[in-house]
Amino acid sequence: MPFHPLIDLIRRQLDIGDGDTEAAIAAKIEGGLAAIDPDLAPAAPYLRALLSIDPGSADVEAMPPAQRRAETFEALRGMLVRSAEARPQVLVIEDLHWIDGVSEQFLTTLTESVPALRALLVFTYRPGYASPFGERSYFTRVVPSALSSEESARIAQAVLAADALPGELRALVADKARATRSTSRSWSAPSRRPGHSGRWRAVWR
Repeated sequence: MPFHPLIDLIRRQLDIGDGDTEAAIAAKIEGGLAAIDPDLAPAAPYLRALLSIDPGSADVEAMPPAQRRAETFEALRGMLVRSAEARPQVLVIEDLHWIDGVSEQFLTTLTESVPALRALLVFTYRPGYASPFGERSYFTRVVPSALSSEESARIAQAVLAADALPGELRALVADKARATRSTSRSWSAPSRRPGHSGRWRAVWR
């Protein structure tokens, strides 16, 4: 599904629930943009269209798909840029190995803006994913070590609130931990002013 992680991102950032009506979604988009920066108001129709509601603009409805995509990219980038001007931001996108091509294209474009932002971008993906971001001076790649069998068992015991795990379950947990080990990349720009960070997070399975 095109834009899936970005749709999830916007819904989380603007506190849009599954039960919200179209009018409520539109109000949250407009109110959220105004809270970040009133100058972001022109981005509202593109975010409305992204969330599959009436964009409220005949021009946006009539736009060729390629142009609307470019304007949507700019609307999303503008939200992060203006938010980072107010306070440092953290953007987390998990499981890039399942990302759609359109969202990947947006993230590739976004990484080019990072050096000028007070923002930290964190992307996670499994080995074998062909990263489109290239090698840049401002990113750090972290390859986490696999958990030991004992560490995996302790985590499972804590989650299950169990005193001990059967041998077969311990072995299964250890195998799963090794199979799902992921690689994480982060792009960061130094913070030049103090402040609490905002957090943007998109997770899809």
